[in-house]
Formats: sequence, structure tokens, C-alpha cells
Amino acid sequence: MLKELTSDDVIDIAERAEIADTAERNRSDSDDLSFVATPEYRALDQRLEALSRPALNELVALMWIGRGDFEPSDWEYLVRRAGGDQGDLVGYVVEKSPLAEYLREGLAALRSPKSRRVEADEDQAEEDEP
Repeated sequence: MLKELTSDDVIDIAERAEIADTAERNRSDSDDLSFVATPEYRALDQRLEALSRPALNELVALMWIGRGDFEPSDWEYLVRRAGGDQGDLVGYVVEKSPLAEYLREGLAALRSPKSRRVEADEDQAEEDEP
């Protein structure tokens, strides 16, 4: 299902998010906006900014699946929905917590045998159309 992102991209972003979250939890001051200035969050933000818009759309869709809001069978719809948002998707993604968990869960859901069966069924249906 992933076309623009690779599994390695997702894992790298999840690891950066986890590092940023851990660093934030370990900070002693409680300024709510301070997290965006930490080196860990800047690294995450830079990694996300480097993604193409289609790849970022897939990342958002993956996050929604991992959060439990949608099923892998909704993939195409979710990618289109994320693509229709003209707002700041990087900011939207960065503020989600636990982002690392959402991405890992979403990736696992896409890799599940059930998800692959749904995708195969959809591909077969497209081939059967006149």
C-alpha cells in the first residue's frame, strides 16, 4: 500500500518521534511550547519537512490507522483525505503523541495478513472491471 514512503522511512520517523518524546519528558521546565525548540523535535520536524507532500499524506494516513480511527481497507480514502488538507501537515503530525506508537501500529496493521487479503481483493476487483 505504501507508494511514496518506505517501511524504513516510517521506522526512522517513529524512532525520531520517540527520542523527541523522551527528551521532552526528561526536561525540567514546563513551558508547553518549549518542545518545538528542542534539538530532538527540530530533527523530527526537519525529517518530516524533507518528505514530499504525497509521502506526508501517506504518513498521516498511517498515523490515523495506527491511532485506531480507521482500518487499513480505508487506505486510499485516507491518503486522498490527507492530501485535501492544505494546512500545516508537518505541524499536525509533530503534535501527535504518542506518534511513534501510532506509526508503528499503523505499519503493523498494513502488514497484517488481513490487510493484504483486502488489498488483493481490491486489485482483483479492479482487474475484473470492464
